[in-house]
Amino acid sequence: MGTGPFSNSDHQALRGPDKLREAMRLALEALRRVKITVGMPTYMNIKQGREESFAQFVDKVSAAIDQTPDVQEWIKGALLRQCLLQNCNPATRTILASLPGNASIEKMLERMRRVPVAPQAMLVEAVKESVEAVKQLEEALQEGQEQQMQALATLAPVRAASTARTGPAPARKITCFRCDHP
Repeated sequence: MGTGPFSNSDHQALRGPDKLREAMRLALEALRRVKITVGMPTYMNIKQGREESFAQFVDKVSAAIDQTPDVQEWIKGALLRQCLLQNCNPATRTILASLPGNASIEKMLERMRRVPVAPQAMLVEAVKESVEAVKQLEEALQEGQEQQMQALATLAPVRAASTARTGPAPARKITCFRCDHP
């Protein structure tokens, strides 16, 4: 309430209504100027990087929650799960959305373990593209062989007719290359 003569409310009331209104106005102004800074806890600001694995992200968030003194043990699991779902990267969020709504953190980790991360994903994509290119080349080769077989089949009667008209090739006389005798 105050110190000295202002510690008693009766003494304060004797000051008069103008002084009381002014004191009330100053007190309200002081309260308005006080800023209450309740920032977000550190574990809520941790975001998963694009190249970061989900397991590393879980470890970072879990360590931050464990270091926060005012978080009780019984809520840590639910808090960790909520932070993971809110702060994971978009690719991870899409994959985790395919899990049931009450999936445990262990199930999330198991599902994300089977998904390749950035360097692995690029390698997997390159292999897929290579396999597709080989399949296309194989199809083109088979198509070319089929066309060649059709062309040979089309030319077979013409070839047979040309050899039938001329008959067998005439026999040549074999002569000695030194003396020119048969």
